[in-house]
Amino acid sequence: MKISMLEECRHAGEPEKERAARPGSVPGAPPRECWLDLGRVAGLFFIVLFHAAGNGVEFPLFFQRVPFLFMAAAYFVGRRKMFDWRHSPCRYVLFYLAWNGAAFLEAFFRHWIYSSLGHSSAWDWSILPWKLTGLGTTFPYDGPLWFLKYVMALSMLSPLLFVLGKRKLLIPATIAVLFSVVLFPELNALFSDPPRVPWADALAFFMLGFCLSSLTQGEIKLFLKKTGYISLPAWAAIAWLNHGGVISTETLHTIPCWIPGILGLGSLCVLLTEKTFFRNIARACAPLFFFIYAVHCLVLPYLMPLLSKILPEGILSALVAAVLVFAGAFFLHRRVVRHYPGWEYLIFAQRQKNPAAHGKKKEKFIAGPLRSASMNEPRL
Repeated sequence: MKISMLEECRHAGEPEKERAARPGSVPGAPPRECWLDLGRVAGLFFIVLFHAAGNGVEFPLFFQRVPFLFMAAAYFVGRRKMFDWRHSPCRYVLFYLAWNGAAFLEAFFRHWIYSSLGHSSAWDWSILPWKLTGLGTTFPYDGPLWFLKYVMALSMLSPLLFVLGKRKLLIPATIAVLFSVVLFPELNALFSDPPRVPWADALAFFMLGFCLSSLTQGEIKLFLKKTGYISLPAWAAIAWLNHGGVISTETLHTIPCWIPGILGLGSLCVLLTEKTFFRNIARACAPLFFFIYAVHCLVLPYLMPLLSKILPEGILSALVAAVLVFAGAFFLHRRVVRHYPGWEYLIFAQRQKNPAAHGKKKEKFIAGPLRSASMNEPRL
């Protein structure tokens, strides 16, 4: 009886300890769910797979232009109930500039090598400052970090979204923006970076994620689990129609189809995280999210020619490349954390831990089991 009571107290206290140990967590908020991290990892995996296949393979449209990821980012911004740049995506600005500079150097040296070998290579020096900062272009100089650029910019609108939420105008405004994007696709032509990465639909899904921030993760998870028998067939149907060319990501009028697709992805992740294997994948890959986003377009131009000598071109070589990118990032992350912890921010967009606080947490972690073990010892 005494042991069972201790176990109950220990399990009841675990979420509080987890919230206290997590940097940037919201006081009183429930612990972060693995299904949401698994959704982000799944979306990123299919993006890497899409780029590894040379954009020649059409995947389900809710992975492209990443609406699920915009909603997830906005959800955590909205959960704070007030804008704080220290706990918003804006805190990643140095990480963005560092990897944008790396992408610029890679593109410059690739141009220099091509020119030295006598090959033609397009390089417009007149827009070099814009390419260096990532403004006005998205590829290859900041690669897929356009997503982080968009999220940082959209998060600056969060004070306005908080005001709209307090006045109960956020949901009507979100519906108005969503329908404006669907009915007037020329809006995206006015506010768009090449190649066709529009701001307008990114804003629509960011606002939609902001609306969902009033719900807890547990409530969203329960909803996705109960509606899985509807959303999963809808997700499969949309994937089939997308693969058959009936609907395309280039047609903005298909945006309403993205919402059941996102729900299907969420329901699938909720079901998968009931398995230990997928929970471990979510925990292992979630810290690598922005790093893989930053580097995979720098790695793939060199990795794919090597794989083409071993494997036939197509989906198989793209799948192997995506797995290698994730595995390489995982082992690099372990090495950096162990040997070079001061580089975690610039490489992985992770804030540095306070050594003193980290030592105290480790001391508490060691002392806790010792105390519980002594209480459970039989009396002499």
